[in-house]
Amino acid sequence: TVKNTEEALFAAGCFWGVNIRYLKEVLLREEVIIETQFTSIKNKVGQINHMMRRGDDICCTAEFTFGIFDLSKRKLIVPPIEWLRAMGVND
Repeated sequence: TVKNTEEALFAAGCFWGVNIRYLKEVLLREEVIIETQFTSIKNKVGQINHMMRRGDDICCTAEFTFGIFDLSKRKLIVPPIEWLRAMGVND
């Protein structure tokens, strides 16, 4: 938690690599489950994977390469420890 507003970081996610594989058709109003996994972070670059499932079938996979962009400094930054903890990364 942020103790005061001066500690808040004004940042945005910046995606520059997306790899999507469509494997099975999904029809309107079909129930699917989307699994999201934070897979890695090295310096300022991370990767998140999504998998769309319908029962036992994998319908779509997506890999996103991203960075955290500090809007006031106008550059990529190493993700803050609070953000990493929220993503489930251990110290």
